[in-house]
Amino acid sequence: MAEPLSWCVEAVRAATEPGLSRALLSLRTRHTRRAGGAARFRERGGLKPLLDLLGTERPRRTLDLALSVLGNCCTESGCRRQTRRLGGIPRLVSLLSPPAPESVQNRAARALANLALEPEGARDVLAADVQSFFDDDDDDDDDDDDEARTP
Repeated sequence: MAEPLSWCVEAVRAATEPGLSRALLSLRTRHTRRAGGAARFRERGGLKPLLDLLGTERPRRTLDLALSVLGNCCTESGCRRQTRRLGGIPRLVSLLSPPAPESVQNRAARALANLALEPEGARDVLAADVQSFFDDDDDDDDDDDDEARTP
């Protein structure tokens, strides 16, 4: 059975196990996927403590769950605005490169993509120099592609 939203917000604020993982799982599978669920989570003050969980010192499972919840939340415009206001973009950008596991990098990229759904968010994401994480420094791959196309 999923936990009540108010309990989940309190567990995220406390940021300690065993309740934290259970709360994040309930937020991901029940609360933030439902219509209006992300807005209710935001209105109860859940975004700031959720963003506070985003650090490489956290276990991978905690980061994966927190980023999944944040990605769901950032499908709602009020959550996108508040996440940007709370400094969520730099926190997410910091998770795009090693030592963050690939699953964490993918979820951080998803949350950033959702934040960029509006022009203001796209501007803020681009200003954070996210593109540099996706540039390919190895020109050999480009050369191989050119050779493959040459008759």
